[in-house]
Amino acid sequence: MAVVMNKETNKGSRLAQDKARVQFDFSKDSLAKLDEIVAAVSASTRAEVIRRALMLYTEVLDAEKRGAKICFREPDGTLVQILPLF
Repeated sequence: MAVVMNKETNKGSRLAQDKARVQFDFSKDSLAKLDEIVAAVSASTRAEVIRRALMLYTEVLDAEKRGAKICFREPDGTLVQILPLF
């Protein structure tokens, strides 16, 4: 739980906090790539892109655990299989 102080009354109110702050170190190239993705998908923040990537990664891992093959379908209909992540 987090305590948020009201500036006018100095009284605290408890709020359920389901978040945790994390910090990552990125190389300049990786940070540039992240910013490119933020712009490409019109995300409001870098964190939004990281959250979306985590959701996608989770789905891919779950599919691989079930024995599924991860593929992209090219515009001409060709299937391109992605190598397993692990």
